[in-house]
Amino acid sequence: MCDSSRQDRSASQAGFTLVEIVVTFTLVALALAALLPSFSDGLTSIQSSETYLRAVLLARSTADLVGHEIPIREGSYSGSSEGGFDWQVIISPLASAAADRSESVSGLAAYKVEIAVVSGGERQVTLETLRIAPLE
Repeated sequence: MCDSSRQDRSASQAGFTLVEIVVTFTLVALALAALLPSFSDGLTSIQSSETYLRAVLLARSTADLVGHEIPIREGSYSGSSEGGFDWQVIISPLASAAADRSESVSGLAAYKVEIAVVSGGERQVTLETLRIAPLE
């Protein structure tokens, strides 16, 4: 009879009490609440990186247009893309002693090309390159 009372007592004590379950859920909720801002910051960083990458790709492809669809001569050109980016190309003559010598020898002029890509009114990317074109 002594064995059966032990079994009854151990069977009634098996499992978790309501208090233990409530405490466990509370701890899990607190841990998730502490981690949630980290996930939010991570998603924001991913979105910023994606926007920056798209701006860089647009700036590089716009630079490829200089000399083809955008003539190489002093001036400013601008436009916008489908993704909500605005771009501006500023072409100016490169002023240097080496450029002056190359003009007189080869009939070519060097130009500085600056490409700025803007999203939401805030400057995102600026690329600078040099291009050579025949003298006009």
